[in-house]
Amino acid sequence: MRTRSQSRNNFPQQEASPAIIEPLRIELPFQEDQFQEDPPEDPPEVSMADNRTMAEFLQATTESYEDAIVIPEIAANNFDLKHGLINLVQNKKFFGQDKEDPHAHIRYFNKITSTMRFFPPLKMTNLRNEITRFQQRFEELFYEEWDRFNELLRACPHHEFSELHQLDTFYNALNVNEHDSLN
Repeated sequence: MRTRSQSRNNFPQQEASPAIIEPLRIELPFQEDQFQEDPPEDPPEVSMADNRTMAEFLQATTESYEDAIVIPEIAANNFDLKHGLINLVQNKKFFGQDKEDPHAHIRYFNKITSTMRFFPPLKMTNLRNEITRFQQRFEELFYEEWDRFNELLRACPHHEFSELHQLDTFYNALNVNEHDSLN
């Protein structure tokens, strides 16, 4: 049995080629003034240390800040408030007392407001225009057209069209064959 040191001698030793032994030399061009130091400048002025305590550092500054709550001006002078909504808000008033939980009040307020939807005027105008420009599609059956018209009405709950206007719009959108079948 052979040992490790004896087994190393089984392979013939080869001399390394001179290209491997010599280090690789790369010469980079540089400018002579590249490594010169700049003339010394005046030392920077050090201001006095801030001698405030940690408690003073942690206090929020109120200088140059305006009120956090800004009440916007209401441009419209005619709007509707639902009686049920007013009751919901009045039943759960927040007075800021120690026994009241402000987080619970905000959660309740978010729960109430999440049930409401705001329709921007542009969106309402676009939906109202879709209702008034309603037309029957080619090869569309009567019940499909009726369902599509009702979906448009549901998409804009505050369309303010009377039932007569809705029926007139739908009837005028029908093709001649559907007119005859209804008459």
